[in-house]
Amino acid sequence: MSRSVFGHLRAGRRFATFLLVSAAFAALFLPTIVLPRPVQLRVQRLWCVAVAWAAALDVRAEGVPVTGPGSVLYVVNHVSYFDIPALGGLVDAAFVAKSEVASWPLFGWFARLTGTVFIPRHRDRGQEGR
Repeated sequence: MSRSVFGHLRAGRRFATFLLVSAAFAALFLPTIVLPRPVQLRVQRLWCVAVAWAAALDVRAEGVPVTGPGSVLYVVNHVSYFDIPALGGLVDAAFVAKSEVASWPLFGWFARLTGTVFIPRHRDRGQEGR
């Protein structure tokens, strides 16, 4: 078999692992929706760590995340669907996504469940030229 076939098989295995771990996470996370947001963020972070581990991701962080009072905005270059568990395993965070993600099968449900903020990426026609 060619090297690209093995790459596709590895990607498929990682994606299947992502789905299995995420299904388990959903069962664990659903009861927390009535609990305070910090508790939800801890469960979300556990999911991220579990996905990264199960998919054999090699997550490396340089420096220390900002802690303390106030809010922090981390901006990252989104490269793959594993960016979210990689970053989410390091910090308790709410994520931002384009509004279309909310309607995606499965991913949209997970995003809504975890409190993702959805942002429309298009301008209203009435706002053009202002």
